[in-house]
Amino acid sequence: SIDLDFKLITANTAFHELVKKIQGEPFNEGDSVFSTSVPSSITEKWKSYYTKAIKTGSFSVKQKIQDPSKFWTTYGLTSFDLMYNKEGEKIGITCFSKDITSEILSQQVLISAKEEMQKIMDTSLDIICTLDEEGYFLSINRAVNDIWGYAPKDIIGTKYTELIYEEDIIVTEENAEFVLSGNKVINFENRYVHRDGHAVPMLWSSNWDEKDRVYYCIARDNTEKKNAELQLENSERRFKTLVQESSDIITILDAEANFKYVSPSSMKVIQISPEEFEGQNAFDYIHPDDLERVKTQFNKITQNGSIKIEPFRFKNKLGEWRWFVANVSNQIYEPSIQGVIITSRDINDTRIAKEQLEQSERRYKTLVQEGSDMICIMDENANFTYASPTSTKILNITPEQFMGTNAFDYVHPDDYNRVFNEFIKILKVNQVSIKPFRFKHGDGHWIWLETIITNKIDEPSLKGIVVNSKDVTTKVQHLNAIEEQNAQLKKIAWTQSHIVRAPVARLMGLVDLLRDDKEKLKPEERDQILNYIITSADEIDNVIKDIVDNTINAIDLDENK
Repeated sequence: SIDLDFKLITANTAFHELVKKIQGEPFNEGDSVFSTSVPSSITEKWKSYYTKAIKTGSFSVKQKIQDPSKFWTTYGLTSFDLMYNKEGEKIGITCFSKDITSEILSQQVLISAKEEMQKIMDTSLDIICTLDEEGYFLSINRAVNDIWGYAPKDIIGTKYTELIYEEDIIVTEENAEFVLSGNKVINFENRYVHRDGHAVPMLWSSNWDEKDRVYYCIARDNTEKKNAELQLENSERRFKTLVQESSDIITILDAEANFKYVSPSSMKVIQISPEEFEGQNAFDYIHPDDLERVKTQFNKITQNGSIKIEPFRFKNKLGEWRWFVANVSNQIYEPSIQGVIITSRDINDTRIAKEQLEQSERRYKTLVQEGSDMICIMDENANFTYASPTSTKILNITPEQFMGTNAFDYVHPDDYNRVFNEFIKILKVNQVSIKPFRFKHGDGHWIWLETIITNKIDEPSLKGIVVNSKDVTTKVQHLNAIEEQNAQLKKIAWTQSHIVRAPVARLMGLVDLLRDDKEKLKPEERDQILNYIITSADEIDNVIKDIVDNTINAIDLDENK
C-alpha cells in the first residue's frame, strides 16, 4: 500500500523481491515507489494507475509481461482500491497483484480450439448447426450463406419452422420428434426457403444429445441430386416418347439379323405390330435388288462400332416397298442390350420428292440452257445479275460478259425511249410485254427481240426482274416485207384506178366520135382522131408495163425476204 504522495506504507515479501530484482535493492517504508532505476515508461504507467485509483476508486488491470531473455510471456491481474481513516478520509491506495498466466493460457487454448473448430465448420460445404429442444438455432456455420442466402447471425435465434417450405413443416416436425426420442436420422429430405424465395432441397442427418440437450445436425444442399433425378426422369420420359411415338423404327437384332425387339412405332410407319416381327429375320423384308448390299453393310458391324446403311427398300404390311435409311450400332457386348441396334427412318416421300425435284431441275436446265429463249435477271435499274447460257447462242454474248452491264447499253437508240418507258412500268405492275425492239448482237449488228418482264423483286430466291427474250428478227423481217409488198400493191391499185382509167376514157370517147361521125368529119379531122387513139393506146401500153414491173418487183421482194 502507498500513501497519497505515492510513498510506500507496507508491502509483502513478494513485492520486495520483485523490486530488488528490478532495481537491485528493495524499497523501505516511507520511500517513494517511483525510482530512477525503472524505465520512465513503466513509472508513468503506474503513476497513471495510482492517479486513476485516487480519482475513481476501485478498478483492475491485466498486464502482459514478456521476458526476452527467457522467451516467455506471463500475465498478471492487479487490483487497486482506496484506504480510508476512521473519519472516512482518503489516506492511501492498496494494490494487489496476482499471476494469472495459467488462466490466460487455458482461455487461449479454449479460444484457439473454438476458432479451429469454427474454421473447420466454415470450410464445410454442408450446413453444420445445433438447435435447442424448441427448435431454435444455437449455432450455424458459413455454408448457410451459400445454401440459404443468410448470414449465420441472421439464423441464430430463429426457429427452424420459420425457414422450412410450408408443405414440409409437418413431416419435419414429426422427424424432429423421432430424433428427440433417441433415434439417429440419416438422409432425411425436406425443403428450406432461400432468402430470394425459391425452395432449396435439403438432405439432413440429425442426432439428439441428451446431456447437452441440443440437436446436432448436418444438412447438404440436395439440389444437384434432385436435378439429376429430374433429368433422369425426363430422359426416361423422352426415351419412352421417342421410342413409342417417334416416326423412326428402333429395333434390336441378333448377329444373324433376327428380331429381338421392335418399337411400337413400326405399327404407325409400316403397319406391322412389334409382335408380328417375333421369330422373323430382317432380311426377309428387304427388296431383292437391295438385299446383297444391305447384308454386306450389316456384316461390317462386327468390325465397326456403328455404320450407316444407305437407302434401301423395305416391305410394309400392304406389300408395298418403302425407302428407308438406317443407322446400325453394335451393342452385342452391352449387358442391358446384347444385340445390334437399328434406327430406321422412312424416307419414301422424301426420296420421291427428291426425284421429282431432280426431274424438275433437269427440265429447268434443259429449258434454260437449250431453249430458244434467253432468260435474264436484272435489278430495278436494269443491271444484269444473271443471264442464261442461251445468250451465247442467240447473241454471241456469254452470261459472264453480261454481268455488271446495263440492258439499255444494248438497246438501239431509236427504240431506247419506248423500251425504257415500258420497263419502268414493271415497278408498278406485275408483268409487262415489250414489243419488238432492236438489241445489239455480239458481232455488232442489230437483231430484233420480243420481251416479257416479270417483277420478282420480293421473291427471296430471285430478288430481281425476270426477263424472257425471244429473237423475232425473222418475224419482223417478214412483217416488214409484207408491209412493203402491200405498199406496192396499193401503188398498182392506184395506178389501175387512176392512171389507166384516164387514157381508157379518152380512147372510148374518140371511138364514140368515129362511131357517130356519119361522114361529117373531114379527112384531116379523122386522121387527127386516129392519132389520138394511137397515142392513148400507147399510153395504156406503157401503164400496163409499169403495172407488170411493179408486180414483178413485189413478188421478188417477198421471195427475197
